Amino acid sequence: MKTYQLRALISEMIKGKDLDELIKKLEKTLTDNKCSQIQTSESTVIKLAYPIKKNDVVNSLSVNFETKPKNVLKIKNVLSKTPAILRTIIVSYQISKTTLQKSVLKSTKTAADTSKTKTIKIKQKTKKAVKRNKKTKIQEKTIVKKAISKTKKAIVKKTNLKKDIKKSKKEISQEIDSDNERIKKLDEKLGEILKE
Repeated sequence: MKTYQLRALISEMIKGKDLDELIKKLEKTLTDNKCSQIQTSESTVIKLAYPIKKNDVVNSLSVNFETKPKNVLKIKNVLSKTPAILRTIIVSYQISKTTLQKSVLKSTKTAADTSKTKTIKIKQKTKKAVKRNKKTKIQEKTIVKKAISKTKKAIVKKTNLKKDIKKSKKEISQEIDSDNERIKKLDEKLGEILKE
């Protein structure tokens, strides 16, 4: 296994997500051709000294990988058939193990930093959602409390009305009883008068 460096010039028309997809496709081509230790540097925009396929400005990409020498020609043939890649060169590249380890550490550190920021964003969104949920729960509780207090007031009014009705019934029955007693007394007096 030897270490190689691939340098590719990519059309400036390929940008953003399309460029990311092309890089992924390039990395997949390398893994399909039994390459290992694939390390892709970020693409940079460069101005050329002379135009290549009518392009004065291109994206430059560097990829380090390990593979057997027989696979290099296959990789070059596959990449030459990709229209977005204007030029490629693959050279044997000696890289020290410490440099390789540093590069791997750097890429894993940036991946870890990215995942930390995503985690922080998710936590912030979760906190906001919890706050909103607490507010709605508090609003629900106040609505329920208001409904309970209105119900209690209605029950108190109902019991007061029942008491008033009972009181009125007692007063009316007392008046009726007193009227009945008067009528009896009058009947008795009338009966005595008639007897005389």
